[in-house]
Amino acid sequence: MSPTRGLPRALRAASLGSVGFVLALVAHLAAGGEAPGRVALLLLAGLIGLVALLLTRVQLSSVEIGVSLTAMQVILHEVFMRLGTTGMADAGMGQRSTYTATAMIGAHVIATAVMVALLAYGEKVLWFLAGCMRPPRWLRAGLPELPAVRDIPSGTPRMLPAQFADGGVGRRGPPSRGLFACL
Repeated sequence: MSPTRGLPRALRAASLGSVGFVLALVAHLAAGGEAPGRVALLLLAGLIGLVALLLTRVQLSSVEIGVSLTAMQVILHEVFMRLGTTGMADAGMGQRSTYTATAMIGAHVIATAVMVALLAYGEKVLWFLAGCMRPPRWLRAGLPELPAVRDIPSGTPRMLPAQFADGGVGRRGPPSRGLFACL
């Protein structure tokens, strides 16, 4: 079974999408922002899930996982900022020190790096296990071969196809220019 189809792909997409969504939402809430309404969260989760499903049609490297998680977080951060009832300055971001903002960004980058490492390791393990699995015997048998179709006799005697050089059997010398026998 390939991890690009069926349940393994759905699990891969769910893990990638949920990690990207939850990291962005937790970072937004930790920074003092407010979560948008339930309908908006459900719609955003569905869109992120669709993006994750499109991304998991192939095997992902750790760089691709990192880029996709980072892009999800940046885009969701902007959407959360626009959908929130209060701006980040009103929620207390304006009064925090530079050290606190830097520490929060650093913690967010470390959390993202840890999640990228975990998802990339899980991806490698899943593809390794998929390579070790053999298809069932009934799948390996393949399609049965159909017997050859017999010619239906038309009543005329069978003749063997033969090609003769121009001039017949009795002619001597080299063949005429451009006319050669092909067997």
